[in-house]
Amino acid sequence: MRNHGYITVFISLLLSLLLLLFSAVYTLTAWQNAKGRGAVALRSAMSSVRAEYHRYIFDQYHVLLLDADLDGEGLGKLETLAEERMQEDLGNDFAVGEVMLTGYTRLMENDLAAFKEQVEKVTPYLAADKGIDHIKAEVRGNDQPLTQANYAQADAATHGGRIDGDGNQRKLAEEAGVSEEEIQKREEEAKKAERKIKDPRRSIGLWQGTGIAYMIAPKDMEISNEVLQKVTLPSYGNTGMIKMEMDAGFHSYSRMKRDTTQTGGWLGGLEADGAGLLYAGSCFNCLTEKVQEDTVLTLEMEYLISGEMTDRLNYKETIDRLVVLRTGINMAYILTDTAKMAICEAAADAICIIFPPAAPVVKYLLAGAWSYVEAVADAWRLVRGKRVPFLKTKDDWMTDFDGAGRIGQEGEEGGGEGSGLTYKEYLYILLAMNMDGAWYRMLDLIQVNANSRVSEGGHLLNMRNAITAFEMSVDVEYGGRTFSLDEEIGY
Repeated sequence: MRNHGYITVFISLLLSLLLLLFSAVYTLTAWQNAKGRGAVALRSAMSSVRAEYHRYIFDQYHVLLLDADLDGEGLGKLETLAEERMQEDLGNDFAVGEVMLTGYTRLMENDLAAFKEQVEKVTPYLAADKGIDHIKAEVRGNDQPLTQANYAQADAATHGGRIDGDGNQRKLAEEAGVSEEEIQKREEEAKKAERKIKDPRRSIGLWQGTGIAYMIAPKDMEISNEVLQKVTLPSYGNTGMIKMEMDAGFHSYSRMKRDTTQTGGWLGGLEADGAGLLYAGSCFNCLTEKVQEDTVLTLEMEYLISGEMTDRLNYKETIDRLVVLRTGINMAYILTDTAKMAICEAAADAICIIFPPAAPVVKYLLAGAWSYVEAVADAWRLVRGKRVPFLKTKDDWMTDFDGAGRIGQEGEEGGGEGSGLTYKEYLYILLAMNMDGAWYRMLDLIQVNANSRVSEGGHLLNMRNAITAFEMSVDVEYGGRTFSLDEEIGY
């Protein structure tokens, strides 16, 4: 009987231990389950916050971002949304403390790293435009058709730089010791020669008052009258702009040499920023192609290139850059065309009767002027939807030596639909020269177009407040105990 008593006690103790163990396991399991539910609830709440992404920007520009200043209430609105959703999911058994936003990734930080990453991901689905590959094939690996080396012969003709252009021929003749009687005789001969030869630089000079860009603009060109406010734009303080404008006087050899060799070296940018270029072409309008409706600016790719505050100025700046680019490319060809250089040489001899030593330099200045006239004719065709070959041949050349006054007629005849590059493809080249600035200007256009759809008095988006990832932490009370949770989420 005594043994039975010991066994009863033993079994009672064993059962007590098992009950204690079961209770501990149950309590631990319940606690872990509560923490798990809390973690799931926090992720769900953050997903709800993430779902507040900007719909218009995603639909039109395929970029996911969250306005950290949601509805103008600041970061606190995001925290409140998460807290309310989390308490709703967990129920009354849990007491959700204050949700804290402990970190976030801005769209514009680290040189727009988050924006560029999204563009890189989405571009393969947008890249129906094969313009980049077409440019590479057309250029054939040569984005610097005119280099300093091409000017070697012209450099020799400058006599060490003493003659920089035609200058003042009388003064040069006087410095060379030519008598006054001989100078007067040569000036008479120059007047007779001037009646026989038309210096293209005189015709070009007549364009300057009108402005080349506006002179060649299509009659049906659509432009916006809107004026962007620079200080409100994401690019403000982040981009600089280098003007590219040809000195169309063609009296300075050193200036012409600088202008016609300044646009090389963009092929690397075409390779490195191919995704950004294709994104720009797929999401933003240009003069010859409209891909978005109801945008603030009409000439958006031109804005990416030029960064001016109006369509009119962006058009002018883009055409100026296009003419500079084409002048250098045309000059590269004309220096190899012996027939055209012979025409320039004969004209230079006639122009430089007063001081013949200036003729070799003037020959190259006239070649530059002719290249410029051809470049304007190229631009005339491009803005009308025609194609222009990157590298010219004698069959592609459209203007004659004194054809500056017939740009429109010659442009109408030239350029086909199947060969060469389009206006938009030349914009890709100009963009490749300064994609650093274009990335920021893309955000300018996205911001102004998004805000143009906000009703009066509504909250306006500022891209500086746009975030693409965020981290939250919260303390949760359950069963008299508190646990902490941290979670990070992004697009």
